[in-house]
Amino acid sequence: MKKIFILRENQREKLEFDWGSLIWHASKKLKNSTKITIGKCIIKPFKSNPLHYHPDCYEILIVEKGKILHIDENGNEILLKEGDCITIPENLAHRAKNITNKNVILTVCFSKGNRKAIEKKEG
Repeated sequence: MKKIFILRENQREKLEFDWGSLIWHASKKLKNSTKITIGKCIIKPFKSNPLHYHPDCYEILIVEKGKILHIDENGNEILLKEGDCITIPENLAHRAKNITNKNVILTVCFSKGNRKAIEKKEG
């Protein structure tokens, strides 16, 4: 029998950081998705999330509000603005930098329900 899963707002997982926050809506951990992870990433003005990579899945970012520089481990910078979408392959270290004076809001999707994120030391 197929089953529909409902996750209420108060059941989401919210993680706070000095650079912003992650809000997870669907994942294996939340028990409402075994195949994908989806959430929101909020990056504070002029802040950046840490350089990191995902060894087991690819990531899709959609800029919902604001502008970011997407920076990969090779120093390549791509300007992304509202409505832009980027797909990041597995094992490519990257980070997003808010280049505005307002919060940036990103939708984030991963091709796995229990994705791994590994922080990579810069330098």
